[in-house]
Formats: sequence, C-alpha cells, structure tokens
Amino acid sequence: MIRPLDVMGALVLDTGQEWALAALPHQLADARAVLAEEPKHRRHYHGAPRAWGKTTNAGGYTTAGLLGGLIPPGERGYCCAADRDQAALLVQSIAGFVARTPGLGSELHVETFKVTARATGASVIVLASDAASAHGLRSRWWVLDELGAWDDVPSSVRFFEAISTSWPKDNASRVVVISTAGRPGGFAHGVYRHVLQDPLWRVSEVHEPPPWVDATEMKSEIRRLPTSAYLRYWRNEWAQGEDKLLEPEDIAACTVLSGPVDYKRGKAYCLGVDLALRNDNAVVLTGHRDGYGSEACISVDRLDVFTPRKGRDVDLQKVEALIEARSRQYGGAPVVFDPAQAWQMMGRLRSRGVRVIEHTFSASSNSMRTLRLLELVRSHRLRLPDDDELVTELVSLRVRELGPGQFRYDHPVGGHDDRVTSLSLVALHLMQHSAGPGIVRPPTGRTLAKPKPSARSRGTPGPRLVFGDGSTRPIRRGSVQHKIGRWR
Repeated sequence: MIRPLDVMGALVLDTGQEWALAALPHQLADARAVLAEEPKHRRHYHGAPRAWGKTTNAGGYTTAGLLGGLIPPGERGYCCAADRDQAALLVQSIAGFVARTPGLGSELHVETFKVTARATGASVIVLASDAASAHGLRSRWWVLDELGAWDDVPSSVRFFEAISTSWPKDNASRVVVISTAGRPGGFAHGVYRHVLQDPLWRVSEVHEPPPWVDATEMKSEIRRLPTSAYLRYWRNEWAQGEDKLLEPEDIAACTVLSGPVDYKRGKAYCLGVDLALRNDNAVVLTGHRDGYGSEACISVDRLDVFTPRKGRDVDLQKVEALIEARSRQYGGAPVVFDPAQAWQMMGRLRSRGVRVIEHTFSASSNSMRTLRLLELVRSHRLRLPDDDELVTELVSLRVRELGPGQFRYDHPVGGHDDRVTSLSLVALHLMQHSAGPGIVRPPTGRTLAKPKPSARSRGTPGPRLVFGDGSTRPIRRGSVQHKIGRWR
C-alpha cells in the first residue's frame, strides 16, 4: 500500500502545484508528524491565522489517511466542525484534490458529507458540534475543524466531551485539531491551554499572516476590524473582544465640517432614515461620497432630527415631507429605510417619485454597517459636522461580537444611536451600492440606468439594464425591473 505521506505530497493544489512542492517547512513537518507510520504523537493541534490553508491541509491528511491505510478497511473516520456546512468544507477540499490530481477519482467516491475509499470501503463522515448525540462513536481518525469558532454552549461542550472521551478507547486513534484562536474563557480556550501542557499532544502554531497575503490587504484589515478580531483572525492570538468601538481621537479627526453643505452637481448623494415615534429621535441624515474605492470619503451634508416632546409623538407627516424635500434638494437622492419601520411611508414616497431603497436589519447587515463605520472613522475618511449629540453617540458606541466575524454596535443604557444608525445606512449604501450620479447599483451587481420619461412615446429607446462589462439589455415591460423604473 502507498505511504500516506507520499499520497499527501502528490496532491495537486488549486495553483496547479503538487502539495509537497508548495508546502513551507513547518507544513511539511506537520504532515510528517500526522501521517507517520510509527507516530511519536497521535494528538496534534495546528493553530494558524486565516489563509494558511488549514482546512485544505486537513483535507489532504484525510485523503492520505483513507488511501494510506490509516483508516482500516470498512471503518469510519470523523471530521467535526461548528456546523454541518463548515464540516462540509473539508469534504469540498478533498473533492478539489480528486478533481485536480490524476487518478484520484478512481480511488475515492466523494459525496456531500462522506468520502469513501473504493478499494477498502474505509470512509470519513462529517459531523456538526450541535449533533444530537456523539456518544458511542469510536474511530482511529478524527479531524476537528476551527475549534475556536465552536459555539460556547452546553451542546457543543457535551459533543466535545463525547468524542474526546472516545479517543483513549483505541490506542491507534489519531486526532488533528486545526483552529484559529478565539476568545479566551470558553471551553475551546480551555482545550488549547490543556494541549499546551499535555505531553501527548504535538502543538504547531503560526502567529503571522501567510507570506502570500498582500501587506496592503493586512493594513486594510487593521483598519476594518476591531483590534481583538484582527489579533484572533490574522495573528492567531486569543483575545477578548473590546467594549469600545471607536477612539475619541479618530472621531475628533473626522469632525471637520462647520455646518450644512449645499448640493453640488456630480456628487453621489443618499439619505439615511432612522424612524422613531415616542421614545427616541427620528433622524434624517443626508450625505455624499467623494472619490472611489479605498480613497472614497463620506461627508455629512445635513442632519435633521425630530425629538418627541413629553407626552407627544413625533409628527411623521413632517418627517415624510422633509424626506421628500431633502431628496429633491439633493438631486433626487435615494432614501434608505428599514422597511420594518416605515413600510407605508416608503410606499407613499415611491408614489411621488422618490427613490426608496430597503435595508433590512439583520445580523449580517448590522455587522456590515458596524465594520464599515469602523473602517471609515479609523482611516479618517468620514467628514462629520461639529454636532455634540452625534459625537457623543459615536464616542459612546460599544461593540458586541455575535459570532465569528459578526459584529454589532450598541449604545450604553440610557444612551442613543439614532444619528449613528442613519449615518451607517448612508455610509454603507454610498460605499457599496452607489455607482455615480443617476445610477443605483442593487446588491446583485447590476445597475439600473435612469429611465427617460415618455421614451416609448417619442420612439426613442427605453430604459436598459447596464452590466459591469458595459453590455446592456432592454427592460421588458411588466418585468420586475420595469415595475421599479422609478429608480433614476
């Protein structure tokens, strides 16, 4: 039977290179230790920042284990991750090796959550850490993917206890844990501290980004992410999430405007609306973008705040009238709403020709707005008016990490963040969806060109969809694009 290490070395990466020729010295040493026929260690912990190819390497180890006899004929190995989709990434890495490596397709049968060696019947099954039960499982092959990202909840703890207590049942079992550092204090951090001290474990760690990641990208990540997140993802350091989102010095550097700024032709404008009725302010913030890409800056042109008086609600009719007036004042600027706040108001504004864009608040969109705001303030690409309430909201913002890579800003008890919410809506839209005056780019990547009124009656071409490569397609009457033709 072919040696496991020889199988690993011959696997073809997506770059077209064989793994043995592309691997760095510490990766070669890790593979020799994991796949040794007479191993010195049967427990391995590999810690590294993102982009080091941990899951790819684990897929390679598993392929070598299946074809090199480390998983006995007819028996099962297990790959475990935070959830079933994450675990399936390892299967996808094996499928990639099968597609690229000559002759491998005849040796392995790859399914969505299972890989089988055709000759021996040995297989690998993927499991999620929230599986109903893992008691009774026994195997000679275990891979645990991104342990630091497993939810720190009782079900994950019970799952880990169930599989880890099965390892001593078979003296020939091999365990490979691959992970980027997480937050200290949870059960994954407890596992990490244990393996550092236990002589049964071989620990291999890297604490810097891989050399093939561009340094400019890393500078962008430093600006984009909270410090603790950067340390975990790109330095592989166990770091607790900080409470404060923005530094006062950065906010002060962004506070450069003395008052309202009038409309200027050729700028991309947008209105962000955060509505409230009784217990909070209703805010309409008008802003524009200067420049493009990493040089783009967002400026706040006007900040209109409606504060409810004691015992009385905000007059939403006045808010609606002001939104329409500001949109027309700033060249027909689109208005970004949370549809859950103002569905009827959005419909009325649309009927009067105001461009309305829905922004649904979700864990993903909240994280995008939080990170966009953090990046703009840190890089001093946000131009703010000298508004005491806005500055106070920004200084008081706290950040919460809801999950791996998912963040949300929040205000302290008794505070407000309505101005910040309107600002984040404008910033996110202008940085991601705006393609210049008169054009709006929906999240699909297509742009809807400004329709010309009565184009058909004049015998001229009607509105067309414009794609990124410059090609166009007519908008069919009655289609979804035709129905939203008020976008202009």
